[in-house]
Amino acid sequence: MTANALMRSQIGRALQFINPPFYLFDLEVARSACLEFLENWRDAFPRTDAAYSYKTNSLQEITRVLKASGCGAEVVSAEELRWALADGHPATSIYVNGSGKSRDLLDLATQVGATINVDNRSELDTLREFSDRNPKLLLRISHTVTSTQTSRFGFPQEDIGDVCRYARGQNLSVGGFHFHVGGIGCSPARHVEMFLVALSSWQQFARRERNLKISIGGGFPTSCNGQEVDELFIKGFLQLVRHLDIDPLDLHLIAEPGRRIVECAGSLVVRVIAEKLSNGRKLLLTNGGTHLLRYRSARSVEFLGETGGESTYDVYGRLCYESDLLADGVVGPGCVPEGTPLIFYGAGAYDFSMSWTWNDHLPKVLVTDSQEEATPEFLISNKRLDGRQC
Repeated sequence: MTANALMRSQIGRALQFINPPFYLFDLEVARSACLEFLENWRDAFPRTDAAYSYKTNSLQEITRVLKASGCGAEVVSAEELRWALADGHPATSIYVNGSGKSRDLLDLATQVGATINVDNRSELDTLREFSDRNPKLLLRISHTVTSTQTSRFGFPQEDIGDVCRYARGQNLSVGGFHFHVGGIGCSPARHVEMFLVALSSWQQFARRERNLKISIGGGFPTSCNGQEVDELFIKGFLQLVRHLDIDPLDLHLIAEPGRRIVECAGSLVVRVIAEKLSNGRKLLLTNGGTHLLRYRSARSVEFLGETGGESTYDVYGRLCYESDLLADGVVGPGCVPEGTPLIFYGAGAYDFSMSWTWNDHLPKVLVTDSQEEATPEFLISNKRLDGRQC
């Protein structure tokens, strides 16, 4: 059964006792995505680990089921690092990322023994103060954004040799390299291009270290309808290592998936407030809004209830500004009565974690687990980000 089909079944049950808007998360969808991702990559690269990106969705119910499914943790703040430790992650499976790491974060990371993806020389200078703790470090390598622009993250590719030598001069040991070229719609070719840069750095500066790690970042695509999404990335990586005559067993890969794991595990459910006609356009007004659905990425939208005929709608929220557009060109029934529930699938990642209140309350957050044999219960959760209550 696809992720959307599982979500639809649970949403139908939830609508029996709670009114939209609400988010609903199915732990089985996240669990299955995690296990599938690890199985696919380990089939080609047996020494692959996945560090789930906490910033993507930090609900404790989500992070703990992913930990139990074999994911480590990728964090970008001291608070997220504490959450990962509280979830039971050993320090060896935690990776600290980001471009503006505070001294407190670097202090805590080196205290507990987490691996740090170093972004700049200032971080190396701070880490020198903690060199007696033998910090675990990967160097982040910048990628090209356009033909004339380089990412603001990481060290320029041409500087990696100098940075390795600089780190050694600070009594710091480099244990590998990290890159991240992710984002919605990022192609496998760009990942393969940066994988070549990381492998070249490995061969040039540290091939003698068999335990050297290469963190391949995140940004992997997701599919809520069951399509294969990992194959092209893995195929490109395999072709490259074979061309370079590198044994996959010599590589310890760290992937940092976020959206790939949890986007399909969550949906936003709203209800229709009104239908109206505006200059030939059919509009649906809902009790949702762009404060709850932050990305207008390609996603499935489903109408629940009686259907008949067909029409196309632009779907808006209830916030008082012109661009509160949730989706345009949505095909639905010919008539949509007031109160009709609408499901926005694929809202389990940044749509949820970046939601905000503005002039409204955050909706309820329901968590269930369709893996349970009996009819699963719903847990009304709290959003674990900045203390806001749902």
